[in-house]
Amino acid sequence: LLHVPPPAPTRRGYPGIVALHGYTAHASEFAPYTGLSAVADAAGFVVASGGRSRSRSSLVRRRKLVNSA
Repeated sequence: LLHVPPPAPTRRGYPGIVALHGYTAHASEFAPYTGLSAVADAAGFVVASGGRSRSRSSLVRRRKLVNSA
């Protein structure tokens, strides 16, 4: 999930941050919770919030398989 502030007329680029969340969270839930989009708009920076690549249930199944071996 990428949040880019409204463009400023004289802006040629933006600083950015990467917001990380726990493995059970998702970027679409995490971004509104942090309020970083509003801060980014006011301060003029980009916020990138990563999503998880696998569902939580597949991670749990995989962990059980690894721990049972």
